[in-house]
Amino acid sequence: MTRVKTAYQRLPTRIDGLDLLLGGGLRCPDPGSVFMVILGGPGTGKTHLALELAVRTLGAATERGACHIYYSFDQSPAELHSKLREDFDFYGLDEQWRRIVGTIDTPDHAAQIHEFAPPAPAPERYLALASLRESPHDMVHGGSRLFERLDRDLAAMVRSTAPVGTHLAPRLVAIDNISINAFDDGLQARSALQSIRQQLAARRLHGIFVIETPGAGSDRAAFMAAEYAADVIIELGYHQVGDQFKERSIEISKARHQFYYRGAHHFSIVGRNEGVLFGGRGARPPGLHVYPSVPTLLSHLDYLQSKEERVAPRAPIPFGVGDLHVPHGSVTGLIGPPARATTAHWLALKFLLAGERDGLLISLRETREELAAVAKEWFGADSDRVACISFAPEYLSAGKFMKDLYDEILELERGGRRIERAALWGIGQLKNAFPLLNESRLFLPWLSAFLKRKGIASLLVEATHQMQEDGTVGGDSSVPGTVDHLLALVEPGTKRPELRLVRSLSARSAQHGRALPLPPDAR
Repeated sequence: MTRVKTAYQRLPTRIDGLDLLLGGGLRCPDPGSVFMVILGGPGTGKTHLALELAVRTLGAATERGACHIYYSFDQSPAELHSKLREDFDFYGLDEQWRRIVGTIDTPDHAAQIHEFAPPAPAPERYLALASLRESPHDMVHGGSRLFERLDRDLAAMVRSTAPVGTHLAPRLVAIDNISINAFDDGLQARSALQSIRQQLAARRLHGIFVIETPGAGSDRAAFMAAEYAADVIIELGYHQVGDQFKERSIEISKARHQFYYRGAHHFSIVGRNEGVLFGGRGARPPGLHVYPSVPTLLSHLDYLQSKEERVAPRAPIPFGVGDLHVPHGSVTGLIGPPARATTAHWLALKFLLAGERDGLLISLRETREELAAVAKEWFGADSDRVACISFAPEYLSAGKFMKDLYDEILELERGGRRIERAALWGIGQLKNAFPLLNESRLFLPWLSAFLKRKGIASLLVEATHQMQEDGTVGGDSSVPGTVDHLLALVEPGTKRPELRLVRSLSARSAQHGRALPLPPDAR
């Protein structure tokens, strides 16, 4: 019996973090198409996700004259265009998106056709933003009326805009926003969506349907209908954190033909107003940004690592003090009393500069500029080998923290820098400045696992606790139970503190259990 191998095509979404959850993008048989349903309540970000998907996938299209059509029951073409231009700057794509090459205006709907003409030899592409003034129930029932509308619009685009009509190749249609109340019952919803999916597949058109679920039992009815008909289901909502904060959540409930990471993930939407970025601390470009859960990110790093990288032994690296060496990629903790915070931070920078490659300093307190200035003052020109990243106080989830750190390391690697060591200080700030991180008892173990999977030796500095005479650490520190090796700054009654290797199974030092000599220039 001959086994026929199915060919597949992949449609990357180009949305930050979403392709990671999808294993590289949307996948479907070739020839074929993807039918995606986006579910969620009012204000959860459904329209933005659908609009960004339509624009970003078109920006990455390689066919000449590729055309995506975005239908809205709620907003006019001018409103959609203004949102793209003013709020999101067309997600950083070429400014020629602003060129309108055609319009359609009839009693039941209106449309604007925008041309994207990047520099040669890249092909031109077209985006049609349209509003529908018809009943959503009539438009989607059975699916036939929707495609009659689509055929008429394509014909009108050919007639009204000769450049568009010359090379028009429709690839995607999006419908926003259909309330589940537009269907009489779940059976009718299932039948309508199934009919639409079949017609999309016959035309090799990718489809995006936005369905609003008002709550209660209707949510399940919408989900059941979409579950049978859709290739991909994405649910948007909010995750309640205590009584003070709601974080946006995204979950892929179904993705036919491919692997995907399940579970709830955090996301944010970055927009702008008069040139100023808002959301995501203004550190990310306009658009939607998905922050995969920490277990997802760790699994992704495991997937990226080759078998050779996982098993290849690597020589211990010098810590930077005395004869202490620690295994490559291991985690060291450094604790000390608040009065010795400066010494602890000096040791952290000493550790980062002890190798031949670059180090990364992560702070939960100082700004990036303040970190760079301190490193320069203490270590001069050598401090240029230390990259800095800081986190301002906010409702920062563990997933978002890890994604920011992951992206920072990738950006440094793209710039030719290789990070071998990382140090985190300001852990004492968690309780007051980062409540979500403080409430996550797995934050430090997750961070340690993340850096280990990246092959980065790390140092966690907590200068808010003191080693007791019996060898325990006072307070509620989670550092000792997390790290592979534990160092402590202690004051034995003299003016100069001592550094002791308190515990380790694999660190190398002749001074194990005794004081390690601090350099004369230690702060």
